[in-house]
Amino acid sequence: LFLASMSVIAPFSALHYNPASIPDVTEVIIPPYDNIPPGDEKKYFARSPYNFAHVLLPEDGDPDYQHSKAHLGHWMETGILTEQKDPSVYLYHQNFEVYGKRHSRYSLMCAVLLHDFADAIIRPHENTFGKYKEDRLRILTTTQCNLSHIFGMVKDPEGYLNTLYEKWAYEKPLLFGKTDEGVEHSVWRISSRHTAPFVEFFADKPIYIVDGHHRYESFLMYARNVGAYQKKDHPA
Repeated sequence: LFLASMSVIAPFSALHYNPASIPDVTEVIIPPYDNIPPGDEKKYFARSPYNFAHVLLPEDGDPDYQHSKAHLGHWMETGILTEQKDPSVYLYHQNFEVYGKRHSRYSLMCAVLLHDFADAIIRPHENTFGKYKEDRLRILTTTQCNLSHIFGMVKDPEGYLNTLYEKWAYEKPLLFGKTDEGVEHSVWRISSRHTAPFVEFFADKPIYIVDGHHRYESFLMYARNVGAYQKKDHPA
């Protein structure tokens, strides 16, 4: 299947932990919500009053995630979170060890124009289940925030993205933290003034979803509900 145009990515105005308030995000970061075993959520709740589990995970008796909305609002008012007004993309680096060998993985955080899977521009590999999509749709609708990334892959046989990443990787990161498994996480902000090469790279390539199929389909439902599907200038 050949398509004249493929993925459309863009910088976005991120809401993130404020480095002035949380200089080391070790105590506030968590694994993806669906990779937290039952019972482990208590560990994250106790670790910090600003741990992201307080926002992302459900609470008993609150199916509509009003607690998530309240936490986000309070953290913004008190400077725990800050909104980056200049739309940007973010370079994300993970440094970790597996079976005695160190590994490094760079990825790009950006906004992506939504497409139905039938368009073959965003491509899935697994089935999804209604109750999980409805759950993520509820938290998205209540908070008006995308709280979980979609993890995707793109073919880059020449390693072009790595050459772009190398321009930033030796700068001081915006955020840094370390998880229980010993993984070091670093995030750099790349201003909209410097994002054109990234946008051009993705313009003729599909994106393959690795993880986050339920969230992606929830985003599709939300975009249709608010009349934003395929509207590039709509925040959804």
